[in-house]
Amino acid sequence: AEADLKITERLAEYYAQKAEFGNVERVLKQYVDRVREQSPDKHIEALRQVANWSKRRQNYTLAQYFYERILELDENNPRTLLELAEIQTSQNKIDEIRITLERYIKASRREDPALNDAARIYRRLRMFKEAEELYKELIKKEPAKLVYANNLADLYSEWGKVELIPTSYKAYLKARDRDPGDLLAIARRLRQFGYAEQAIPYLQEAADK
Repeated sequence: AEADLKITERLAEYYAQKAEFGNVERVLKQYVDRVREQSPDKHIEALRQVANWSKRRQNYTLAQYFYERILELDENNPRTLLELAEIQTSQNKIDEIRITLERYIKASRREDPALNDAARIYRRLRMFKEAEELYKELIKKEPAKLVYANNLADLYSEWGKVELIPTSYKAYLKARDRDPGDLLAIARRLRQFGYAEQAIPYLQEAADK
């Protein structure tokens, strides 16, 4: 019989409801094996389908197993590496996350969205040093992009390094010739976050222009 994803998912759901997780794993692996035998070109797609199903059901161990099988066949696929990192984040596997994100950034040729994704994950895990390095790299590449400056400022706030918040905006303001409108916008944002003291120099400079 031809492999049928809907039937497989229903059967896996039935076993999951009964907490028979060994049978869930067996059913999903059988589906993947059948697809590989019947349509080898759809093997990776089948692995992704069952990995995503497992992730949606919060069966992270099984999802990780299937994402890792994809990477055995397509080791530098950025999408899969990011999905694996997200799964490892859900399991708080810090050492594995670091390796996976380094692979993801390399596979993505250190492009801005990949650096931003990795920084977001590091930040969620309170791996502030790693996130800081990536935000600084983004700012160096795109100094006039306010979102990166704001992200670094927010990171320092979460990290408890409030005194470093002004350094987040240094490159941005320089790239935009310390525009009074930008100074006011930064001051307003700082005040909204409860950093009135940090906002004063920006307000003063805007008033002097």
